[in-house]
Amino acid sequence: MKITRFPTYSQVTALLKIVPQFCGAELRNVFAAIKSLLGTPQNPVSWDDPDEWISSRLSDQDARVAEKVWNESNHLINPRYLKFVFGMVSKCGLVEEGMNGPIKLTVAGQDFLDNPSGNTWQLIDREEGLATALELVQAKGIGRLGELLPDWADYCLAKSNIRTERVMRYSLAARLKNLMDRGLVTREGIQYRITEDGERYLSLLSRKPKEEDYMYQLSKLMKTLRDKQKEALRAKLEVMDPHAFEKLVKELLEAMEYEDVQVTAPSGDKGVDVVGKVQVGITSVTEVIQVKRRKGNITRPVLDALRGSLHRFGAFRGTIITLSDFAKGAKESALEKGAAPITLINGDMLMDLMIEHEVGVKKQEVSYFVIDENFFDELEHEESDEEL
Repeated sequence: MKITRFPTYSQVTALLKIVPQFCGAELRNVFAAIKSLLGTPQNPVSWDDPDEWISSRLSDQDARVAEKVWNESNHLINPRYLKFVFGMVSKCGLVEEGMNGPIKLTVAGQDFLDNPSGNTWQLIDREEGLATALELVQAKGIGRLGELLPDWADYCLAKSNIRTERVMRYSLAARLKNLMDRGLVTREGIQYRITEDGERYLSLLSRKPKEEDYMYQLSKLMKTLRDKQKEALRAKLEVMDPHAFEKLVKELLEAMEYEDVQVTAPSGDKGVDVVGKVQVGITSVTEVIQVKRRKGNITRPVLDALRGSLHRFGAFRGTIITLSDFAKGAKESALEKGAAPITLINGDMLMDLMIEHEVGVKKQEVSYFVIDENFFDELEHEESDEEL
């Protein structure tokens, strides 16, 4: 693995389409000009709006090149970060530079453009750890970046020169962003999961499994088992007594480190089923939760009614939990500007939270061993040194 700041493939594609208009020297002049303008932690510089800063900070040819990159990439490439996108296409052999002429696409670069998810994409994904990141998300089922980091750190130590946790974390986050941009991974809150397209692409990345490829078979079996258990869990939740379901939500919130969690009385609850306190930064705030097990999608009036009840409990925010899902109007209103935030938890998210915090479920582990090829390689290397 050679690249830490890994761009999205939509950015790479945008650059490959326009890069033959430039020569390497033009781009490097822009890199140098921007570097000279970088701020400090005490005096930070904002690069968020290229339409504003290109004309005010760059001049002449540098400004023209930066503006062309920004506009002709359809605003996918902020020139502030052009260096990192260009560095990736150079290191991966997608472009080549003449002495003074324009930058040219290589055969691999043209294949990257012409065949999304084709041989060049797959080769880069394997060599730069995107395939590994996708495998880690698949194996986890659903997980936070911090939960994926230990296995990613092992990969970095074996396959790269990265040695610090901060850079490992950044390199993983960049690859997850790339995979999300391609629809192979999705993120719900701060948790990642592989999509159906991701499953198909991972299968494409893997060599066609042989009957004796037990690791592949084990991976598929574990996924099937997870899916079956989630179906069984949903079926159980659907037939629970409503009050017992509210108590389950109470148990989940306590597992998520909420405090003073109470299930409200069946009558006079104003649509609020559970109340608890949660730490937000240095402040403890009250949150109210409404639980809906009905099959139809939750609509905006339900959300508005809960929001209108917050003041009765001195609550700062609210949550609606349902086994079904939410209508478009409810989703749009959940984070309406100027209104109290309402978190929406559908059935899939509820089950994922139960699994993550082991509420109503018990995680089981499968133990196996693999051969440590690095161990044997090092032994053979030491033996060769002794012969010398």
